[in-house]
Amino acid sequence: MERPRRFLPSVCAIAVCGAAILVPVAIGMAVFLDPLRRDDGQANTALVAALSAVPDDGIPREFTVLGSRHDAWMVHPPHPVGRVFLRRQPVQRDVQALNATCPHAGCAIEYEPSASLFRCWCHHHTFELTGKRTAANDMSPRDMDSLVSRLAGDEIWVEFHNFQIATPKKIVRR
Repeated sequence: MERPRRFLPSVCAIAVCGAAILVPVAIGMAVFLDPLRRDDGQANTALVAALSAVPDDGIPREFTVLGSRHDAWMVHPPHPVGRVFLRRQPVQRDVQALNATCPHAGCAIEYEPSASLFRCWCHHHTFELTGKRTAANDMSPRDMDSLVSRLAGDEIWVEFHNFQIATPKKIVRR
């Protein structure tokens, strides 16, 4: 008769311990698998323009980059996520892409055709057409941020990122 009395409390103790372990493990798995906390692994590649919109005259053109936001199981419609300058050299199909945000303070960079350079109007920083800082630009921590662009037929796709400002290295902002 001694054995049945020990068996029932042992089974109950194992069940209670199992439940005590199972609850935190289940919560951890729910957090791990939650789509809001997952990186969906999608590249930030966006269709920016048709090749015909960027003539091969060496003059930069400004374009808005549209991106979609993924929120759990929903995909929101495309909305502006940034701006880029696209430029082609004469008789070339390759497209140079530069982020239109100043790496110093995050202000908007504009193209100034009369001087053939880029200018940040917040602190009057200037950049060459290649995106390099000019000699007069002593405050910007780095050149304009270049972006990877590729052609797919006659469409220009840009791997768009916003970068942290006021740092000497290009660090993608998350």
